[in-house]
Amino acid sequence: MEFKIWDKQIPFEDGSIQNRENANMNRITFFPAESDDKTDLVVIFPGGGYGYRTYDYEGVDVAKRFNEYGISAAVVDYRVAPYHYPCELLDAQRAIKVLRSKADELNINPDRVFTLGFSAGGHLCAMTATFPDICDIYGDEIDKQSAKPTGALLCYAVISCDKDKWHRGTFANLLGEEQLDNKEEFSLEKRVNKETCPCFVWCCAYDGAVPKANSLEFAKALWANDILCELHIFPEGDHGGGLRDNNKCSRSWSHLAIDWIKRFGLPDMD
Repeated sequence: MEFKIWDKQIPFEDGSIQNRENANMNRITFFPAESDDKTDLVVIFPGGGYGYRTYDYEGVDVAKRFNEYGISAAVVDYRVAPYHYPCELLDAQRAIKVLRSKADELNINPDRVFTLGFSAGGHLCAMTATFPDICDIYGDEIDKQSAKPTGALLCYAVISCDKDKWHRGTFANLLGEEQLDNKEEFSLEKRVNKETCPCFVWCCAYDGAVPKANSLEFAKALWANDILCELHIFPEGDHGGGLRDNNKCSRSWSHLAIDWIKRFGLPDMD
């Protein structure tokens, strides 16, 4: 089942951008879980350094895994370079609002909408957790929905722009080379505050692309603000594994994440 992120004019749309990576922009693909009751929803942002989207193995495959455990999922084809901020965040926030507006139709609980992202998609996921709502482009009924997720799940996420931690290509694609001096605003461990939603964070200890310090610093910022955070750093695995890693450590993340969602809101999660 597919929906448009924007059903009218896409904000900041540039007709000259015809690259393959943006061919499916403006698409939400919904994967329903079988249930008589309203289900939880996880909104998935695949990775790709803000230059492309790993739609299948960090999107569709993950959605189907969550479906197996009674959690509905949606994969978002947000814009990537040469589109720059705020396009990515606008797409993410509007997608959340669209899905919440269709809660009855999709049999989901609008109060239990979680975002999940990998690598640069994890950075976008963390932006949904830490940035204010900037999505009031149309001023319609959908825009009146909340863009803030109930919780966020960050998978080997890009977080920090500190020189010893950052993934330069991700920030260059998000902002453009000429705007890299503004990268501090997008170093998300510095944006955590008391209003940030609870988070589930995981990475691999020997990640060869995005150092584990990204996940650790974000978790430390959450704890410093008394925000609920569950952190897992696996001793095996590398960057970009999704559900495909050939080791039991990093493959187990999905079971831990599903358990975290299912426990969310219970007394031991308060």
